[in-house]
Amino acid sequence: MKKFLSGLLAALTLASCLTIPAFAADGVFPDDAAYAPMVCAVNADQFWQENGDKLLSQDIFQYGERPFREGLMPVLVGDQWNYINEQGKVVDLNRGRFMYVFDFFEGLAAVMDKDTMKVGYIDTTGKLVIPCQFSAFDAMGSVYVGYFHDGKATVFVSDAFGSVNGAQVAEINKSGAKSNASTWGTDDLVGLYLIGDNGYMPDAVEIPVVEEPLTLQIVNYTGIGAGDPLDDGNYVFQNGAAYAAQATNNTTEPLNEYYALVSYTPDQSKSGTQVFFFEIDLGAGESRQYAFSSAFSGLTRGKYSFLWVKFDSKQEMQSFSTAVPFAEEQGQTEGEDRIVDSSRAAAWMRQNFGL
Repeated sequence: MKKFLSGLLAALTLASCLTIPAFAADGVFPDDAAYAPMVCAVNADQFWQENGDKLLSQDIFQYGERPFREGLMPVLVGDQWNYINEQGKVVDLNRGRFMYVFDFFEGLAAVMDKDTMKVGYIDTTGKLVIPCQFSAFDAMGSVYVGYFHDGKATVFVSDAFGSVNGAQVAEINKSGAKSNASTWGTDDLVGLYLIGDNGYMPDAVEIPVVEEPLTLQIVNYTGIGAGDPLDDGNYVFQNGAAYAAQATNNTTEPLNEYYALVSYTPDQSKSGTQVFFFEIDLGAGESRQYAFSSAFSGLTRGKYSFLWVKFDSKQEMQSFSTAVPFAEEQGQTEGEDRIVDSSRAAAWMRQNFGL
């Protein structure tokens, strides 16, 4: 079964925090695809060390400590809560509506309406899918809300200040339907699956942030001439800008895996969708660069988004390759630019990846 790893990968950074939706047998991305647990390979501390000064100059502030979750991190932009992605770019999902925005879990994030102070949930497009109707727990200057855990989230049916003991709580599913209403009988927050506005999670031990076994990043080969070999003998091809996929095996076992890299412009009306294929063969702890070229420059400068597609076998990768609507004028010999037909790219991306 092939899976795609979604995320905007910045140059010379670790791979994005990734969610792994399941594909249908025919490769079509279903609307109700089940999400596996989130994994995160971006080191948030390293991200802020490398980008903090630049973001501060743009009036973007870190508050508390949290990783990127599902590719996004809540931050203060000026005096308003919003999100940034792993490239440090603001993703405006607030749109002036909310006093607080929280981390994403299982595709949804809690938000607090700036007028009513009630809590609801948005999806990763910013759509308010569960209306703001619930309360929050306010204690010692921190605001706590429930996050989705195994398809359910804790909500406060009534206001809770200072003490959670005696608060009216319930669970909601992703449609917003309530169940298991009860009175919480202790001040212990464990078991409620809450997250604070500073990122603190009493139950964090139960949803560990783990490193992806294989880290993938795009490297820009500025200054290497077309046709020059890399250290491993691979050539940077003549017909495009020179890049490499740098793969790192973070495990103590050998890895032999098959991937496709889909590069595309977020605006599907603009041409630029390409697909490259890689057989990753690494020893324990080994890192290696796999050369490829793009017909379009700027892959590492934030102009493109990326999807890593993982296959269970070389045969599955080859079957996927056969089904890609490559432009007819582009050869399909391994190593050549693989441009998707611009007239069919948008439909192909929607069908396979839900984009």
